[in-house]
Amino acid sequence: MRTVPVGEFMVSRGGSVNPSIFPEEEFELYSIPAHDRGGPEIVLGSKIGSAKQIVQPGDVMVSKIIPHIRRSRIVRPREGRRQIASGEWIVFRSGSLYPNYLRHLLLSDLFHRQFMNTVAGVGGSLVRARPEQVKSIAIPIPPLEEQRRIAAILDQADALRAERRQNLARLDALARAIFHESFGSEQGVLRTLGEVATFVGGASLPGGLPFADQTHGTLLLKVSDMNAPGNEAKIKTTALWTGSVTERSAIVGAGAVVIPKRGASIATNKKRITTRRTALDPNLMGIQPNSDVVTSQYLYEWFRSFDLSTITSGSTVPQLNKQDLVPIRINVPAISQQIEFGQRQLKLDTTRATVRRALAVNEELFASVQSRAFRGEL
Repeated sequence: MRTVPVGEFMVSRGGSVNPSIFPEEEFELYSIPAHDRGGPEIVLGSKIGSAKQIVQPGDVMVSKIIPHIRRSRIVRPREGRRQIASGEWIVFRSGSLYPNYLRHLLLSDLFHRQFMNTVAGVGGSLVRARPEQVKSIAIPIPPLEEQRRIAAILDQADALRAERRQNLARLDALARAIFHESFGSEQGVLRTLGEVATFVGGASLPGGLPFADQTHGTLLLKVSDMNAPGNEAKIKTTALWTGSVTERSAIVGAGAVVIPKRGASIATNKKRITTRRTALDPNLMGIQPNSDVVTSQYLYEWFRSFDLSTITSGSTVPQLNKQDLVPIRINVPAISQQIEFGQRQLKLDTTRATVRRALAVNEELFASVQSRAFRGEL
């Protein structure tokens, strides 16, 4: 399998258009937000505020902004409208490349490791891959028919992952539906969060050791640990733990709801439940429910439907403070109802855990097939 610098396929002078000159014309716009919502959007020229690059069916694009999030898209067959893309896409075009093959390649570990070496910027949305450096990344290019065969295999493996993710999404939707069905009529007593829970703001973590399923000691929780496999709802593992904590450590016990309180992570709206004694870093806040009034499962599900970004303060770096949360009113039903709800959720959690394990197997299978594909071993 020959290797070729990807720059040979990069479109550098594909033309551009300023849609605002054509205010009544509908354009098919490929932007990063539209991609994250599932596809291009149809937009009037009057609603597009800057010039865009012209793309055409079969073009393959990779996002250069916030490149650790892997984004690639193929421009779909034209349906009459002019097709345009934001400047945050790097566009590739070649008759010797099968688009689905190239898309899989641009999303692969093989390409992504090298892609991340081209990154510049100070952080957040200012981080971008540099196209001039991306050009030198060598990619494997088998004959066109072989590209089609590899893409078909990867499409099939990817479809299994997508199905598992859809199943998880349905189960999450079911959990929210059960919550609203059980408590949507506002039965119970309105109280403030400050009346039903204790707030613990994060603090500097003490030094720790690698966590290896120790049953004693204290977990040292960072925002990054919230994304670890197995921590999708409940914090079961962290990268580090400690056998001793300082007086200044911010400690919560089992059953606390943990949320990000500083920076861009607030917008992710992550919420988790602790399963044991845990120390929180400065970017986190813990909400420990008063167990005689509200259960942790009820409080967690209530927070899942609450958008944290609606109460952030700070102009440069968004943050959440205790005073932002304490006065918020929450409907508190009878504790017996909350316990019954929690039991239903536990059964649902068991099903979700089974689907997550199946998804993990699919992810490993896809990674293996993908690695072999681009080494020429399929």
